[in-house]
Amino acid sequence: MAPAGTIVAMPAPATRELDSSLTAHQRELLLLTLLGLAVFIVTAIPFYPALTAGYCDFDDPGFLLLNPMWRGVNSENLTWMFTTTHLGHYQPLTFLSYAIEYTLFHTSDTPVRGVDVDLNPLVPHATNILLHALNAVLVFFLARQVLVLARGKSAGTGPHMWAILPALLASLLWGVHPLRVESVAWITERRDVLSSAFLLGATMAYLHAYAPATKPATSDRSWNLSVVLLFLSLLSKAWGITFFVTALLLDIYPLKRLPWQPWKWLAHRRVLLQKIPFAVLGVIFAATAAHAQKVASSGQTMKTLGEWGVAARLAQSVYGLWFYIWRSALPTKHALIYELPTTFIAGEARWWVAAVAVLLLGAAGVWAARRRFGLGVALVSYVVLVAPVLGLVQSGVQLVAERYSYLALIPLCIALGAGLVGWQPRPSGASRSPVGAALPARWFVLLSACVVLGVLSFLTWRQCYVWRDTRLLWEQSIASGANGPVVHNFLARAMEKTQEYDSSILEYQRSIDADSTFSDSYFGIGRIHYQFGRDAEAEKYLVLAEKYAPDPLAAQVQLGLVYRRNPATRSEAVDAFTRAVRTQEKSGRPTSTGVAYLNLGTMLAESADKAAAMELLQKAARCQDTREDAQALIHRLSGQ
Repeated sequence: MAPAGTIVAMPAPATRELDSSLTAHQRELLLLTLLGLAVFIVTAIPFYPALTAGYCDFDDPGFLLLNPMWRGVNSENLTWMFTTTHLGHYQPLTFLSYAIEYTLFHTSDTPVRGVDVDLNPLVPHATNILLHALNAVLVFFLARQVLVLARGKSAGTGPHMWAILPALLASLLWGVHPLRVESVAWITERRDVLSSAFLLGATMAYLHAYAPATKPATSDRSWNLSVVLLFLSLLSKAWGITFFVTALLLDIYPLKRLPWQPWKWLAHRRVLLQKIPFAVLGVIFAATAAHAQKVASSGQTMKTLGEWGVAARLAQSVYGLWFYIWRSALPTKHALIYELPTTFIAGEARWWVAAVAVLLLGAAGVWAARRRFGLGVALVSYVVLVAPVLGLVQSGVQLVAERYSYLALIPLCIALGAGLVGWQPRPSGASRSPVGAALPARWFVLLSACVVLGVLSFLTWRQCYVWRDTRLLWEQSIASGANGPVVHNFLARAMEKTQEYDSSILEYQRSIDADSTFSDSYFGIGRIHYQFGRDAEAEKYLVLAEKYAPDPLAAQVQLGLVYRRNPATRSEAVDAFTRAVRTQEKSGRPTSTGVAYLNLGTMLAESADKAAAMELLQKAARCQDTREDAQALIHRLSGQ
């Protein structure tokens, strides 16, 4: 023991080593911050043309332009957001994000017939781009976290400079890819970028909770944060319903908390029990999503097994697994909607090509996973993330959709980034000659990756320009081979808006040729004939529209208008408007529109049936789109 008063100095080498370690850690934090900012900027730049796009004709009107309930943050709107399944989606936080934008940036307090449309589309487009750029940064940090943990170390200790480059490549390959455009440039798809931000955060928090060097207290906080972020993600869109499976995969790799053999998991009950909150949230929101689709569509878009059988659903799912990988490798053609075929033909080449491709990819993945186990986990993660939208529970008219790749491709991008640069550091004591010999090849790979990123950024920039004009989107879709009834119908609508009526009728007819029961196109032709006073032709097409429409309300009203302007057919007009009122009452949404009430009430008032007219006009006055006209008529009748 040293005598009292003796000063004992710490060994100088240890002090220098500590100082050096702290300096390296600080340098790494600074580098990570700068690289995160660079990822944000580089990802955002290719999406710049989307800032000049407007509202899309597809879904934006139904979700936003004709919907007043997101315009402002108040108790009525908030209640609606958290209780509605509007148009088949439960997404309260997404609607809340629109409401916040409206509160901060709307330019007028004067509604147009009860609907305020004065929110510059620049605002929601900018928000979507910023959220996507943020997601790319989160992918960067997530990729680094995964690679570090795969080496058996905590991502919170460092330095880990060797993990930065593959993480950087992974985030940029994912972020600037043109398959991301649909989720970013489409205002309605705010739910994609918003829910993904929360889900990426939940994944990072879960990894941090069980990193090898994480303290127990930190572990609890991180796990709780993971549950909260998953809940917020599901409130934005039900995309994270399979997160409990993702968590199991993370436990296998990179956390190595579970063996890869499921039959050995019973020995790890505590690890399995930790997934219960994730599974419960997944089941609840999966049921909510299914209910939303069923209720909002009245069964119109939810395909039954009789309409779309088991074999068709399996073929669609296999096709989807192949489609997103294939289109990621060759992102040269795009369509806003890839429609389901009207009938399933088992011998069609695309199903078998996809099946063979998936089998070959699966076999290659199994072979590669024996050497790189992480690649196998990435492939399984891709399947898990894309599974909810593969079509096993078919909803909507889409066979596949480019936006469905937004989340699912992240694991494959991380695996690709790691593979491109050979992410594992050289073991200590290994010969330097192989590394030196590999340097030219590595630099060639990195240079090639930069070229690929440049090409992808250019393609994304160009595709964002297409989103500036919805008509171009439909023309591009048809040029890419999407020739279903929906794309022709929407192109016809775009032509009708620019008063190209002959071309519009031709496109409507092409839509009918693709599906002889497609009521919207019969309605479109009938509407044009009505506009030009060709009542006989209008009647012919509107009768067919009413016959085939799952919801014939619009066709019945338009047919009533055709009959109404001919004195000889006014009784037929009353019959058509009466059918429209019955359709309205049966819809379960009696205040969604008041056109049927208003028109029938007006005709009854003209025929001196004042009591019945007043009853109908009172109903029309409760509907936002007919309130002013109905109240004026009520006032006039009351004064008589």
